Amino acid sequence: MSLISDAPIVEPEYPIIPVANIVVAGQTLRRVGNLYWVERGNQITVTADVALPNCEMMTIIDQVVNSKVVVDEHRRPAVVANSKLTLIFTPEATRVHVISADRLNAGLAEIGAQFRLTFPKLEFDVYAPL
Repeated sequence: MSLISDAPIVEPEYPIIPVANIVVAGQTLRRVGNLYWVERGNQITVTADVALPNCEMMTIIDQVVNSKVVVDEHRRPAVVANSKLTLIFTPEATRVHVISADRLNAGLAEIGAQFRLTFPKLEFDVYAPL
């Protein structure tokens, strides 16, 4: 008798919560197309509206090369207070840093959270100061 099933694992449906009105700020931050340029070592602040109770949420910021290959990650807690999310981080590596709903939702699934998030990918091209 086999206890292993060939049936596909079905993910339960969870409420999808939009992260809206995203604002990205920083001293050396400059928007170029769909990404942000920021000088290494400068603080970035991301704020947004999200319909969640007051909490802290771990965010995962992937560091990528060649636009797709994840070579490292950086974790920072974001704070949700009065339906406003605030994430503050300071990138040190001169490469592209990405915050994506796919990556955060994978983490939410791992911890058994009963919701998922939706928002556009945020990309930061971190460069060395002159």
